[in-house]
Amino acid sequence: MAYYLQRMGFGEVPFECYEHAEAAFENALAIAAKSAKWTVSEQDAPVIERVLALHDQQLSEAPMHRVVEADKQLRQFLAGESASPLVRPSPK
Repeated sequence: MAYYLQRMGFGEVPFECYEHAEAAFENALAIAAKSAKWTVSEQDAPVIERVLALHDQQLSEAPMHRVVEADKQLRQFLAGESASPLVRPSPK
């Protein structure tokens, strides 16, 4: 949701931060699948913390209708109705 809010003009982190956070969550899910224990590695924690800090800032600044729109976009993606927002744009 942070990415969608950022695209609306609320906060900013580099695109790579989202890519790294996504990879960090994938790592945590892989560990959980093997060990039945949810954990985030010390190596992955800082990037997740950065996105969470951004999202906290966004929620304090964005009007509710923008948060609702970002949530809608996220739900459409999760339902398989939209392409991943984290696909890096092709260079022109």
